[in-house]
This record gives sequence, C-alpha cells and structure tokens, in this order.
Amino acid sequence: MSGRRYQRPRGSGVYPPHDPGPVSSGLRPPATGRLCGVLYVTTMTGAELKRRLTAEMAAYLESYVEPAPGTTIGIPWSKDKIATEIDQMKVCLVEPFAAEYKNNDEPGQEPTRRSCWVVATDDTYGLVFDLIADEYVLVSRSSSSASNWASFGIRGDAVSTFLAR
Repeated sequence: MSGRRYQRPRGSGVYPPHDPGPVSSGLRPPATGRLCGVLYVTTMTGAELKRRLTAEMAAYLESYVEPAPGTTIGIPWSKDKIATEIDQMKVCLVEPFAAEYKNNDEPGQEPTRRSCWVVATDDTYGLVFDLIADEYVLVSRSSSSASNWASFGIRGDAVSTFLAR
C-alpha cells in the first residue's frame, strides 16, 4: 500500500483529522490513517520535496509584482529585494530531513507534535514542510537542540513563509 498517494483537493480546507504521529528513524515520515474511510499514505521523499521547493522559489521570483504604494503596511519590497532574500534563503536550504515540531498555532489549545520535513534553517528559525497540512511552516528553536522546533502561526507557501522571519 505504500505506493498509494492521497491528495486533498486544492483549496478545500479538508485535512486528515489527525497527526501521523512520531517520525520513524527512516527518511520518510509515516503518514498513514483514515480520511472519509479512505486509507491515505504520503510517499513524498526528501528529493521530491527539494525539487518542489526549488521550483516554487524560481516561480515566486518570476511572478513577483511589487505591490502598489499604499496597499501594504510598511514599505513594499522591490523585486531586487525579493531576489536578494531568495538568494539568502538558498544559503539556508538543507537536505530535507524528517523531524517533528510543536504546533502552537491555535491559542488556548494544547500544542500538538507534528511530523514534518525540515528544509531550511538559520541560527534562530527553520522552515518545515507539514505533510498533512501540505504547507510550509516557520518554526523557531525552543532550545539549543535542533529537534525542539515550535511553530507560532506563520505558514503558507515556501518563500513568503521563510521571508517572514
């Protein structure tokens, strides 16, 4: 069954109702469970995720249009500034590796542990890909250990999420 792949409809907001649990020692985080009576299995590898991330970074810069004055809070970034930040993001990329992060995104809710791929890190922040939510999450280190990542509500596409740090 490991060859079957669940793909949620884009924009549906429908996610599997649970976290896949702790990451195994292998390179592929487990993601099996039930959604509407259908067994789903995530089979994305680190190499596939890296290709996807690289393509998203190139597409973001290519399609970036500077916001019109007065339509943003603060000073909008120019395309040159975005290019510089994406170059800095490239320096922070790592070979994707399986990990967990503490999901602190819901105020008043007990934090949950989520399986993810870590795709970029700097001294303070990390960019992880949440397999279940199918989105990138900005996380911070909650201690000196690289395994103690915690989210704080910033998630979305790879570039916007990373640049929010």
